Amino acid sequence: MKKSVATASLYCFLVSGMALLFFRNSSPGTREQTSQELSLGKNSSVDGCKGKRVFVYDLPSEFNSQLLERCNSGIVNWLNFCDHVSNDGFGQPVPQEFEPLLGKGWYKTDSYMLEVIFHRRMASYECLTDDPARANAFYVPYYAGLDALHYLYNPGANKSLHGAGVAEWLERNAARKFWDEEQGGGGRDHFVVMGRTAWDFGAGSNPDLDRWGTPILASPKFSSMSVLFVEKNPWDPRRRQHAVPYPTAFHPGSRGELGDWVARVRGSRRSYLFAFAGAPRPSQEASIRSLLLDQCVGEASARCKFVDCGERRCGHDPAPIAAAFLSAEFCLQPRGDSATRRSVFDAIVAGCIPVFFHEDSAYSQYTWHLPDDPRGYSVFVREEEIKGGNVSISEVLGRFPREEVAAMRARLLEMAPRLIYAHGGGSDRLEGDAFDVAIQRVLEEAAHGSIARG
Repeated sequence: MKKSVATASLYCFLVSGMALLFFRNSSPGTREQTSQELSLGKNSSVDGCKGKRVFVYDLPSEFNSQLLERCNSGIVNWLNFCDHVSNDGFGQPVPQEFEPLLGKGWYKTDSYMLEVIFHRRMASYECLTDDPARANAFYVPYYAGLDALHYLYNPGANKSLHGAGVAEWLERNAARKFWDEEQGGGGRDHFVVMGRTAWDFGAGSNPDLDRWGTPILASPKFSSMSVLFVEKNPWDPRRRQHAVPYPTAFHPGSRGELGDWVARVRGSRRSYLFAFAGAPRPSQEASIRSLLLDQCVGEASARCKFVDCGERRCGHDPAPIAAAFLSAEFCLQPRGDSATRRSVFDAIVAGCIPVFFHEDSAYSQYTWHLPDDPRGYSVFVREEEIKGGNVSISEVLGRFPREEVAAMRARLLEMAPRLIYAHGGGSDRLEGDAFDVAIQRVLEEAAHGSIARG
């Protein structure tokens, strides 16, 4: 998210009102009762929520909804992200003029809105409970990533205060019996979503001496919980960090919308061998982006589709990205500012086989959501081979037989539903999406070493 010259005071007022309305009408107790009445029946002996109950802490609004109210320059004076928090965090719908290309269910989603998306989905989770004694996991709905903006981009901000208010509130109000119980491991069945990379929160205990990040993960409260990021630290010694997919721009509201998109992917004419959407990183000596770009626009220009993200804000303009990825067999996914990219998931959704150059770009990250057979859906070329100048991407990818390419694309389409965040909650709602997978794995993590409840 970069500087914006938009002035959206009225719009932000409306967004704030909607945010307050949502948070005032999403109490856990109501959902528990509704779930039992609709799913189990009052006299049913089968408990469909056994082992699945989640207790949501009622944090003060200053830690979530009030941060949304400050979307127009209220956190950082040059930043307006009001458009991004609308539609449950999915952002503004893509204009109808792109519907012939994309179909329905597409939004201008910002890649750092995961906290809002997750919280909204949690409000309609079927097995919420207002009784902590029955809970199998405890959700702390703190928008740590949005709150971090103040500390990351305001010079002079005291980074050590990031998350301190939430930690103090939990100290006073957490379900202490269940936080401290011996078999629960002191908060190990609690989880929080931080919608940025772990590197934004890994400054250590002395943040003033570090160039980037806040020290929130050094806090005893947060270090004991499971934390969901869009990119984790693979070397986290506590193994409490978990990476979940970046939000893409596609959020189908039904199985029908997903089916329509899959049909478009299968029927797309792929006239390019490979595609690359991004920009060079000249200030990063280790980056191979410039080398890949030279191959794409140079010797292999007739076989490569390039989308220059240095000239346009690719993250908020999904149509050109989708069009490029639909037109190519393979999509290059080098490291950027960090090891991972939202583009990985944009490519998979478009049926464009990802080409990785570092294991931390996907394989070591998204173990909850990706299959353990990377060769079945991706290609791996080591960065060192590109730097050596002896590898032609066009030649490497051109050697794959047509049948193998088709099999990998079919695998991508099988994977895609569990990598997107669906919209809507009707009878035709897409089940088994990225949110559902994450909650299932959180519950499994919480079950290890915790007293069986609920």
